[in-house]
Formats: sequence, structure tokens, C-alpha cells
Amino acid sequence: AEGGYVLNGHWRFLSGADRIDWVLLPVSQMVEGKSVGWMTLVPRADMAFDDTWFVNGLQGTGSKDVIVKDAFVPHHRALPFDVFWRGPAPGHQPGDSFLSRRDMRGFMGSGVMGALIGTAEGALQAYVDMTRKRISAMSRKTVADSEIVQIRLAESAVDLRAARQMIEQQNIFMREAGESDTPIADELLIEIARDRALATRQIGRAHV
Repeated sequence: AEGGYVLNGHWRFLSGADRIDWVLLPVSQMVEGKSVGWMTLVPRADMAFDDTWFVNGLQGTGSKDVIVKDAFVPHHRALPFDVFWRGPAPGHQPGDSFLSRRDMRGFMGSGVMGALIGTAEGALQAYVDMTRKRISAMSRKTVADSEIVQIRLAESAVDLRAARQMIEQQNIFMREAGESDTPIADELLIEIARDRALATRQIGRAHV
């Protein structure tokens, strides 16, 4: 369309749908027979929501499907994937955060990891607090005196500490590389994603 694009589509599982004002929606466009990816910024007024999130866990994410029909997206609210992920962002000025000029592929998962680690650490501490006073129905002794429970608590604590240290080291490295404008090779970005996957497994394994 003149001055932008007309957007139609259906996107699954948008978390926090009830509280958003704007959302980034990935789209594809056929250009000379090839599919070209774009990231579009769409206001809430241009979207409809379909409540499909009927699950036993993660109910609090408020995830819903998003439906957009004939919404106009001006050029300044659409970026090719290559620009969106690799930067620099249009309008970047000297003195702006390094995030607006950097390749974002290595940064995007760091915020999610913080939430995962914090939630698991809080759950583990809640279990420890509960277990101090809990009495076993079988032995009539405190659960905290069980060697099996103590071993599992120790293993969980070690898994969470290892995951936290790994992610903190990654974040320090990424910030230093960003502030110094040091390029990050694709091979290293793959290693970063690998280590985040391992940290996520360690977090999931930390249960009693």
C-alpha cells in the first residue's frame, strides 16, 4: 500500500496479551519469488484476540492468539529482519545505548533467563522454608532430617548456582562486547545459545 503495508494474519500464543499497548509481529513478504521477513510494530487497536490458552501450567502468562485484519502499517513501523536483528537501528544517535547499534541475536534471551533462574531460586527457598517444619507421615520425623531430601536439595542448589554463574558470565561478556563495539562471531553466538539451553536444563532439573 502507499506509504506502508496492509497486514493480515494470525499469530499464536502472545504472552501478556491483556496488558499490551503495542506488539512486534513477524511477517513474510514475497519479493521476486523469495520470502523476505519483516518485523512490524502494531498497536492494540488494530488487533483482535482469541483466548486459546487453556493449560494446567503457565496460566499466568495470559497468552492468547492475535488476529490482524487489513491493518495499515506505515514504513516507519516495519523493519527487515536483517536490520531488526543485526542493526544499527534507524535513528540511532551517538550516545544512545549500544543495544540500538548492535547485532541483537546474542542479547535477546538474556532477560528470559533471569526470570527462569529467579523463579526457580524462589521455589527452592520456599521448599526449604516449608520443609524445616514439615513432618513425614511415614517416619513422623521432620522431612529436613531425611538424607534423600538433603541430597536432592544440595543437587538442586548446585544446578541453580551453576546456571546463574553461566548466565552472569555471558551477560558480562555481552555487555563488554557491546560497549566496546567488539564483533561477535557467529560461532560464538551459537555457543551462547548452547550454554543458555544447558542452563535452562539445569534449572528444570533443580527440583526435589
